[in-house]
Amino acid sequence: MKATGLFQDILSELESRLNFSAVTTVSADGKWGGWSTDVGNGTFNGLVGMLVSGEADLVTGGLTVTAQRSEAIDFTSVIDHTNF
Repeated sequence: MKATGLFQDILSELESRLNFSAVTTVSADGKWGGWSTDVGNGTFNGLVGMLVSGEADLVTGGLTVTAQRSEAIDFTSVIDHTNF
């Protein structure tokens, strides 16, 4: 899978300047990262779940900052804002 767009452009620039390479993937369940009570006492699914479990090191994309997510993962400063 070849990712495209603003966030991929930023990641590509970081790879070049900091001399590392990243492997791009999608979440196994196709979700962004909501709170799920399907497993035990509750956990995040999707991309946020992958970060929490260590399956992923970072997410590039329009992931909405929420209080619940902020307790589990770190966010950068907002670099792109879309009004809905």
